[in-house]
Amino acid sequence: MIPAAVAAPILILTVYCTVFRYKLPEKARPEYWLQVVLDFLNSEPTLEAENGRNSNAACNPLEYDSLGQKMQRNKEDLCLITEFQTVIKAVMKPISDRRTQLNDARKKLNMGCRDTNPTAKKYSPHEIRELMAAFQKLDENDDLLIDKHEFLEALVHFNPRTKHVADAAVFDVADVKKNGVIDFEEFLDICANIDGHNECSGEMKAQLCSTESSFPNFLKNMRESILI
Repeated sequence: MIPAAVAAPILILTVYCTVFRYKLPEKARPEYWLQVVLDFLNSEPTLEAENGRNSNAACNPLEYDSLGQKMQRNKEDLCLITEFQTVIKAVMKPISDRRTQLNDARKKLNMGCRDTNPTAKKYSPHEIRELMAAFQKLDENDDLLIDKHEFLEALVHFNPRTKHVADAAVFDVADVKKNGVIDFEEFLDICANIDGHNECSGEMKAQLCSTESSFPNFLKNMRESILI
């Protein structure tokens, strides 16, 4: 015969399973809390790295493994990582340099240039807007830089009879950095040379104001077309 101490719990469990189990909310069921206790007792603590970050935190794959532990690297491993980083920098350098160039150009082409650029201070805000419009007209691809092809093509569109050699000479004078493009700062300088705001040699003045080049007339036309 089954002892009462064993039969009573079995009877209660049988009645519960057949009558009340599916009528109670999940968190009110005894087996839910029993599973919580068992999970707690069987769980393992989260591994932590030397810096206190655990395996659930985002870790640098070059320094920590998937468990968040700081990896011990030998000299060969470190050399490999360094070489890999060096190669990436070398491959990405043209793109990085281009982005830097574009960011610098973006900072120069704005009305605030009168506060930082000595040449821009020689012009009124309206005159700066005129020169910005002329610059953007020459900048056909809108990258805030004028390359030689853009410069020559824009002047040919303005005056089909322009002299290619004379226009190229103007561009070469403007390209002070000799990087194949003109930013707004360089553009301001050649405009100031033409307008007499900056001092320049007689030879440079003759190249910029040459009657064979369409640039002086282009600049004059753009200024006259801008409404006050």
